[in-house]
Amino acid sequence: MAENIRDIYHLFNPDEVLLNNELEKYYVEIDQNEINIKDLQIRLELGLETREPIKLLFTGHLGSGKTTALNRLVSNLDDGFFIVHYNVFDLLDYNDVYYSDVLFSILTKMLEKAENDKIGLGQTLLNRVNNWGSSIIKSEIREESVGGGVGLKISILNLLEILGRMKSENSTKKEVRKEIEPRVSELISIINDTVSEIEKTDEQVLIIIDNLEKIDPTAHQVHLYLKIADQFLQNQQPF
Repeated sequence: MAENIRDIYHLFNPDEVLLNNELEKYYVEIDQNEINIKDLQIRLELGLETREPIKLLFTGHLGSGKTTALNRLVSNLDDGFFIVHYNVFDLLDYNDVYYSDVLFSILTKMLEKAENDKIGLGQTLLNRVNNWGSSIIKSEIREESVGGGVGLKISILNLLEILGRMKSENSTKKEVRKEIEPRVSELISIINDTVSEIEKTDEQVLIIIDNLEKIDPTAHQVHLYLKIADQFLQNQQPF
């Protein structure tokens, strides 16, 4: 039990968000926040009924509680959603986020969760993922290694590794972007087909990407939200 302001200060880390048990124990309801979260929940659940690929941009000033509100929203959603929720800066460079990087991260995190949830994606799609991934990471993936879950696991590990290198190695980032850029339509097609396979389980894919609003507020945000918005609108999944 904290007995003074110093103890209280050390109990809280402003850089950590409320999750799971802490969210349940320490979340403070604010009327307008709860209304906004409920409106988002209703919007998503209506989309669940109509299978509408909703796109929502959740904004607010720094420290206003956007991440906490998103965590609260996720905790309120039912089992009808296949939720992929991640912080973009866990995967990508804080100072340099490009739209193809975000699409790449969406596919990789979807595949990772599908494998963790033991969702079969079909051999044809697995082959496409591995063929696309092998060209991106410049490594040879033998056809016999693609069978079953093994081939998918290899691709995920490789794709996660290359994302990590893109975050810390500028040369890798440039090379991967150069490989992806002419093939963005193929990447979007694979993402959409992955969504379709996952939704055969009667769950609708919901992608939640946190902290995208914190990228470079000049050139990168203009590029991401205005110049290439059509690429994101081609995705079937809501996010």
